[in-house]
Amino acid sequence: NFESQLCKIPEDAKIRMLQISNALYTSLRCDLAFTVENELIVIIEHQSTINMNMPIRLLFYVAMLYLNILDEEIRYARTLKPIPTPRFFVLYNGKEKLAEKTELRLSDAFMLKDEKIPIQLELIVPVININYGQNKEIMGRCKTLHEYSYLIDRIRKYEAIDKDNKFDLAIKDCIEHGMLDGYLREQWKRVRNMLQSEYKNE
Repeated sequence: NFESQLCKIPEDAKIRMLQISNALYTSLRCDLAFTVENELIVIIEHQSTINMNMPIRLLFYVAMLYLNILDEEIRYARTLKPIPTPRFFVLYNGKEKLAEKTELRLSDAFMLKDEKIPIQLELIVPVININYGQNKEIMGRCKTLHEYSYLIDRIRKYEAIDKDNKFDLAIKDCIEHGMLDGYLREQWKRVRNMLQSEYKNE
């Protein structure tokens, strides 16, 4: 599960951020990707809508990342070469109801299925509901994620009261309750502009 796969990473582990870079696939953009001690490759996507096709998207991402970080000769080496173990996560905070934890599987989309033939390609994506009040154990381990969840919850609350000023009211509410207050005090305008852009895209 999410806790056992990520929370055991030592605090002093070497983390290297990754980006997809390929001239032929400029539209591929993942939200967050990084390696841990060059042994683990983690890809995290943030979704405000339910998307059942995340496994195929993450398959594209991890294939591109492996192409970028692995030496080309590994494809033709006679002996087995170790590669970083992949971990995939989707963080969901949309308005549609969703269980605290669900899984998406690439094989669910396969057109042909035969119980007699083992699945030869699979990709399992844990989907973690990060709406305020959900997954309290995970939120308790990550203060920033908990406070971000509170911010989004406040935006939705104030949207019903004062749609034009919902972002300012939500940010003020967060500061008053000590949620992301240091960052929001310094980056008030930047955060508001980012939120307006995100809501337009949604």
